[in-house]
Amino acid sequence: MVRCGVPRRATATRARHASHAIRARALGALVALAVLGLGARAGAQPLGRAADTGRARAGDPRPAAVPLRCSTERGGCVHLVGDARTRVDAERATRALERALAAAELLGLPLPPGDGAAGEVGPAGSFDLYLDAAAPRGSARLGPADPCAATDVAAPFAIAPTPDASCRFEHEVTRAVGAAVAVGLDAAQSDVVADMYGGLFAALVEPCTGSEIAAVAARAAAPDAGIFGPEPDPAFLSYLADAFGRGDPVGVPTALMATAAQRAPSGATRYRDEPDLFDALRASLAVRGKTFDGALLDFAVARAFEGSRSDGVHLDDTERFGDFARVRFDWVVPFATLPRRLGPRDHLRASGSSYLWLDVSQAAEHHLQAFFTWDEGRVFRWTLVRVDAEGRELGRLDAPGVYGADGVHLSMADFQGAAGILVVGVHVGSDDRSAPLDPDDPVEPGAAYLVTLYEHDEK
Repeated sequence: MVRCGVPRRATATRARHASHAIRARALGALVALAVLGLGARAGAQPLGRAADTGRARAGDPRPAAVPLRCSTERGGCVHLVGDARTRVDAERATRALERALAAAELLGLPLPPGDGAAGEVGPAGSFDLYLDAAAPRGSARLGPADPCAATDVAAPFAIAPTPDASCRFEHEVTRAVGAAVAVGLDAAQSDVVADMYGGLFAALVEPCTGSEIAAVAARAAAPDAGIFGPEPDPAFLSYLADAFGRGDPVGVPTALMATAAQRAPSGATRYRDEPDLFDALRASLAVRGKTFDGALLDFAVARAFEGSRSDGVHLDDTERFGDFARVRFDWVVPFATLPRRLGPRDHLRASGSSYLWLDVSQAAEHHLQAFFTWDEGRVFRWTLVRVDAEGRELGRLDAPGVYGADGVHLSMADFQGAAGILVVGVHVGSDDRSAPLDPDDPVEPGAAYLVTLYEHDEK
């Protein structure tokens, strides 16, 4: 029988973990209130769906492993999965774990809660990292739910690949710690959000361009796949921090996770990941007179300025990826070839985007008409972005998001100073307002569009 509210002996590390967790949740709620404007009106709104869609509360089994080394500073322990005879640089692994935990502490994040009990996996309160040669990337898993916590809490543990000769190892350990911070804040956190947060944390704390390039290039080559996968895009959380934060590179996403944390009903076998980070974001944006689909459109525009196309304004720290981060344009069209009717290479998944470049360098005195249509029952957002010869945004014209419609029209007459018009569209999901886009839902159907571009002759 579990008795809650009875003090038990705790190590200094466990006490520090608890202190950080409490502080982070308090700061998270305050930041969400102050920065995003989540007030009484938003709090009164229904968020998410009343369904147990999260992880199993019984927790994930820990891998069979051999203890390698523990740190006395922040209570981290490293273990090796598989053959005990495998040679692993335990000191390097411990340093990588220590550095990641220290970075989390420096950023004011809660250190992942320890397991709370002494045993063969490590001392009481330790945070455990398992090195597994079969692990494709750093990730976090959860132990059993804490029955005494006010919100969904369970002690996470991390899994990362075994060390190699590159910086990839440190990057993936840091990703795993970041993901553990996410599920430590809210045990119901989806794998998608935890992976996005871990990627954001790793890119900030232990950037490793050689390791990151493959995922960056895959996302740039398939913008139609959306922010949730198959490669969840941490750049979306980075965009939220830049657009709505106050200089804290992880403050806004951390605040949203803390705000969305809740308690699963007694007897539930799975966590209830509702509301989630995206529900909290929708409510917060609504108070500011903004929308989630508008944020997706803003992010889609920002992605057009990544890598070697960077203008130093839209997304930070992408220049290092060069041409690998250049998002794919479905069409490049000279103005002189209009009229044209164009469609996407593939159907766009929900949150996926599409890009068309219209060369207007020789069309300064002309007038563009653009008609957009898409599949019934879905919603798209569109914008026309004027870009100069240096690749800088000069301004944009947005089409409103209209639920229940399957088309919209935009007209642009002012090409002054523009070398091109960047046409950006994003599929924001179903037009059923009771079923907003959610990473926990089964993969939503893709949708197609048609863009008709022609020159308007005022004569």
